[in-house]
Amino acid sequence: MTLTPADEEKYLTVLSIIHYVMAVPVILIGCFPLIHLTVGLGMLFGDFPVQPGSAPPPEGLFGMVGGMFVAIASILIVIFWGVGASMIVVGRSLAKRRFHTFCLVVAFLEALFAPLGTILGLLTIILLLQRSVRARFEGEVVDPPPA
Repeated sequence: MTLTPADEEKYLTVLSIIHYVMAVPVILIGCFPLIHLTVGLGMLFGDFPVQPGSAPPPEGLFGMVGGMFVAIASILIVIFWGVGASMIVVGRSLAKRRFHTFCLVVAFLEALFAPLGTILGLLTIILLLQRSVRARFEGEVVDPPPA
């Protein structure tokens, strides 16, 4: 696939904008585990009273389950917010034509988020593997090929 320098510039700009746009839902999805984090903290600190007349739960059950809620929710929050933040950085890096390897690594990570992340990641990988695009990131002036 041979692209003209004008096409490469256009595609890099479009991919940069799409990275910004796609980072928002990824970060918002990372907010859903905040509910589980809140429930887990409530279980750990004993904010769930036992109803009168019912048998108390086994000793340490709320602590164990609450700890699992907190741990899993925290891991998910860090992953989604980290990927969202790195997508923002990639959008900025594509716009500035910097950090080629970082953009490529994040594009591979984005490909794990099916279906839209897969499409975005693959398009970014295909474009970044072009030699002339790599030259742009290294600061070289890319002239149009002779006709």
